[in-house]
Amino acid sequence: MITAALPTYNNAQIIWLQLESLCAQVDAPAWELIVCEEKSENTLGADGLRQYADRLKAANCVKIKYLELSNWVPLGQKWAIIRDHMHADSVGFMLCASDNHSAPDRVRTAFEAMQNGAEWCQYNTGEFYNIVDHKAGTFTAPKDSPALFMTIARDRIQALNETRYPKKGVDSWLLKSTGAKITDLGTAKGIHTDGFNTISHRRRTLYANADGFGMFAQADENEVFARFPAAIQEKLLILRK
Repeated sequence: MITAALPTYNNAQIIWLQLESLCAQVDAPAWELIVCEEKSENTLGADGLRQYADRLKAANCVKIKYLELSNWVPLGQKWAIIRDHMHADSVGFMLCASDNHSAPDRVRTAFEAMQNGAEWCQYNTGEFYNIVDHKAGTFTAPKDSPALFMTIARDRIQALNETRYPKKGVDSWLLKSTGAKITDLGTAKGIHTDGFNTISHRRRTLYANADGFGMFAQADENEVFARFPAAIQEKLLILRK
């Protein structure tokens, strides 16, 4: 078994993207989903999550947990909270974000990597798509840095013993704090998005401009958009309006 860890806050308008992609997992081993969320004006809520239950189960999700927090807590603390609610048989957890669209083989690939001894597996290269601006870019992580669609092994996340949770650089903090070694899985088939997640608005400046300057290398926005399933494309177009 493996855990899909999905912390979220004030993201009801975009968390469907991750949930839809998890419902579409193919050839997945047994896995569980844990959503950890504070109360807000834009909350998914237990009822909202329950709407996906049947489809998640059809994708071999054998356990669904919803953890409601009364007060906002830092993202790093949410990882620790989810860690403490992992199933005893889980080999680790996938770090999921509300605004990501995971590839159909994410659960299977992550589980196999953990079974093969990986402490932290990730895709070092992949595409980002800005929903509002209809822009795309390719990101390649620096060596030995956290990257895309990350998964951490159970024994490494259990080694997390911190009480100071940073407001920025959470992925780097988590990697360093757990002492995990990176296994690179190559180029991601899933897509990271921005424009609606409460913590991703700053990425808008990272896309290459007309002169080619920007952290993200230029990518064809129409080609990247076409990689989303048709039903997802329709919902993204509605959001863009």
